[in-house]
Amino acid sequence: MWKELRGVGLFRELSEEFLKMIASITHLKAVARGETIFFEGDPYTAMYVVRSGKVRLTKSTAEGKEMIVYIRQDGEPIGAAMLFLEHPYPATAQAIEDSEVWQIPHVELEHLVRQNPDLSIAIIRLLGERLLQTQAQMRDLALQDKWGALISTLQRLIEEYGRVTTKGTVLDLNLSHQELAKMIGSTREGVNRMMSQLKKAQILDVVRGEITVYDAKKLQLFLKD
Repeated sequence: MWKELRGVGLFRELSEEFLKMIASITHLKAVARGETIFFEGDPYTAMYVVRSGKVRLTKSTAEGKEMIVYIRQDGEPIGAAMLFLEHPYPATAQAIEDSEVWQIPHVELEHLVRQNPDLSIAIIRLLGERLLQTQAQMRDLALQDKWGALISTLQRLIEEYGRVTTKGTVLDLNLSHQELAKMIGSTREGVNRMMSQLKKAQILDVVRGEITVYDAKKLQLFLKD
C-alpha cells in the first residue's frame, strides 16, 4: 500500500519509512455509488483519500437546499482541513460512482504529522490551494449571474478534471443538470435552458452525463456575447 500512497500529492515527498508508517494505520474502504462516507455535522474521525472513483462534498443552506461545493477524485484528500481542529465534518461526502477511499484515523495521523515537517508543509500548501479555490467559487456565485456562475464552474471543472481528446475537453464526472444546478445555486430547469443554448451554439455536448467542451475559449466568449 505504501507505494500507492506515494502517488498521492500530499505524501509524494515523504520517505519510504514514513510512508510505511502511514500505510500501517490506513484502511481501504469500498464505497458504492450514492453511498455516504460521512454526513455534515458528524464527529471528525478520519481523513480520507480517494483511491479510485469520484466523491462529491455537499453543504446544506439555511433554506435547506443542498449545494455541491467540491468534487474529489483519485489521489485527492478529503477532510484534511479538520485534522488539527476539534470540529465536525463541515460537509457531506457521497460517492458519485463506485469508489474506493483510504481511511486514515485522525488521532494517529496527527501524531505522525507532528513528527514530520515535510508532511506538515504539504498539508499547509494543500489548505492554501483549497482556500484559493473556495474564494474563486464564492466570487463566481456572489458577483456573477447564473450564466456567469455556470460558465465559470465549467471552466474550473475543465481546468481541474478535463481530459483532452481530439473532439475537445471531456468532463467525465457524470454530473446531471440537477447536480450542476446545486453547484451554482440554480434550478435544474435553469441549467437545462442554459446547457441547451450552449449545445445549440455548438460549444459543448452532453452524452449520458459526460460533457464535451469543443472549445473552452468560445465558452468564455459566449458569456461576453
